[in-house]
Amino acid sequence: MAFTDVVVVLFLWCGVSAMAEASDSSINRVNVSVYYESLCMDSIEFLTTQFHPAYLIHGDKINVDLVPYGKAKANNDTGRWNFTCQHGPRECYGNKVQACAVALLDQRKSTEFVVCTMKSGDAAAEENLYKCASENNVTFSEIKDCADSSKGDELLAFNGYRTTSVKPPIRFVPTIIFNDSYNQTMQDMALTNFSSVIDFLINQNCDNCKSGQSNFSSSFPYILLMLGVLQMFKL
Repeated sequence: MAFTDVVVVLFLWCGVSAMAEASDSSINRVNVSVYYESLCMDSIEFLTTQFHPAYLIHGDKINVDLVPYGKAKANNDTGRWNFTCQHGPRECYGNKVQACAVALLDQRKSTEFVVCTMKSGDAAAEENLYKCASENNVTFSEIKDCADSSKGDELLAFNGYRTTSVKPPIRFVPTIIFNDSYNQTMQDMALTNFSSVIDFLINQNCDNCKSGQSNFSSSFPYILLMLGVLQMFKL
């Protein structure tokens, strides 16, 4: 391994450690914000194969923040919100439904409902929405009323505001932000190994709770993981 590789890995580790320390160690939870689109194949792939398996294991240690909007556009020139979504009007509806679910339900139910709709193959089809609601003991009529009303418009518009406020600007969907700080390396890792990123941040939080500082030895396995990522992307 070249000296430059070592420097890069140590730099990445220090950056990740700083992100973990920035979180509230007394709570010991990882904040995960996912900016995505309801009909985007990359979003579906991430939420169903990366995010959800890790959530089933670590759900009690993750503050989930689902933000359906992505590369949509919004305007209020007529006094009423109008949206244009990357995958058409049906995606706008799917985004509204999921925004309403997040607003109306607790974290567990909203997360499971959203993931179920993404797994269904069509997150905007009402048959799938009713089915996912039933499977998770959710009353879909309340969510539908929200999505069909000005409340749904306001929630989606707010998601748009949040999405366009991310720095640097979002260029890829889904974008995953940990502990309220965007990091490109963490983003790249999360798309293919989200569970390992969560494990790392949880361990860092636990170490910080006990000692008030990062623990290099507990982080070493993740440095090896970063080496693998470097090799993968030929950094």
